[in-house]
Amino acid sequence: MDFSDIPEGHADGEEPLVFHYSRERRLEHAPQIVRDYYDGKLTAFRPGLFKALVATKANRFMLFALVLCFCVVLFNAFFGPKENAETYRGIPLVLKTFRFAESSAGEVFAVVEVGDAEKRYADSYGNGNEVVITAKFRFLDVDNQIVLDEAEKTAVYSGGKMSLGVKAQDFELSSLEALILLRNAGIDASVSLRSKISR
Repeated sequence: MDFSDIPEGHADGEEPLVFHYSRERRLEHAPQIVRDYYDGKLTAFRPGLFKALVATKANRFMLFALVLCFCVVLFNAFFGPKENAETYRGIPLVLKTFRFAESSAGEVFAVVEVGDAEKRYADSYGNGNEVVITAKFRFLDVDNQIVLDEAEKTAVYSGGKMSLGVKAQDFELSSLEALILLRNAGIDASVSLRSKISR
């Protein structure tokens, strides 16, 4: 059935509207760019990725802001504070953990390394002014639940290198927390360190 001759768009008893369309007549009054597009002379502009990023002033500003943010994140990742290292009153403290898989069950070793005192604090420790350092170790699983709460280790610090360590069986341990207490006549402080267990 042919529906092309059915009149539309008028009320009963009125004459139907007749629409005449001429593409050539419409294009006579169109701008030159539209005529070129319909004739196929106009090709779409396809800039490269970099050209698109610097095409306008706003695009250049956004690109600069993204590069700046990326640089800040990288700088913070390499030079920012770390969870496993801290310096308190010239005493450098670093928590290191690693897994040793020689035995069948595997063991995890945790060490708090206390380095040499910084130069400006070098004379502050020793000669009766030693610092008692106590480290309390807690081993955590992937859900940050305490799996092992190890006994604390204590040593006396007089300005030189030393370490406090503990080992535990590996029960799918993920990370380790160490609460380090520093005490002497002038210091009563605590430092919390955290480290992922490397495998």
